[in-house]
Amino acid sequence: MDTLSSRPNDCKRFSLLAIDRTLMQEYKKRVRRIAERYAFELLHGIDGTLSLTKSCTTVKFSPTSRSTMTCTVINAENSFAFDEEKKYIFDIIHRLGTGHSLDGYQPKGEPLTLDEYISEEHAAGRLSDFQKRVATGDAENTELGGNHYNVEYYNGIYIVFDIFTGAPTNVYDLSEQQKAE
Repeated sequence: MDTLSSRPNDCKRFSLLAIDRTLMQEYKKRVRRIAERYAFELLHGIDGTLSLTKSCTTVKFSPTSRSTMTCTVINAENSFAFDEEKKYIFDIIHRLGTGHSLDGYQPKGEPLTLDEYISEEHAAGRLSDFQKRVATGDAENTELGGNHYNVEYYNGIYIVFDIFTGAPTNVYDLSEQQKAE
């Protein structure tokens, strides 16, 4: 098994650990997909850890309860830790994947929802048309657009993010969305 302790400290790696003893299980598939989107290498540990690797930063998610986690960040410049609700894991990964620092991380409100995107961007028709293309196999990975909020489709997930104010990113599994309808 490849572990961080067995790897050389080469500053060309970025590691994101999500400790999972069923407490992180509900996020596992969506974490895998968003990690793939941002070209993180994903490793599954025997103990339930998820390790995403890229560049020279390590971020470790350790569940502290059913709904909270400790996020420990270690990079070439410094290291720090903060406690956060698990629902912000996608925002943290999105920020890292898009080159933003986690130093002083403070989420601005609740993670965005598809309903907020649809309402704010008047996107019910756009999303419905796109879901039909997905169902017929004609959809490609793309941004669906928006003036304030945006949705990116990537291999079965929707990444809902805020372009201007930095509201927390959220990830939805399209297959789960279709089951709910």
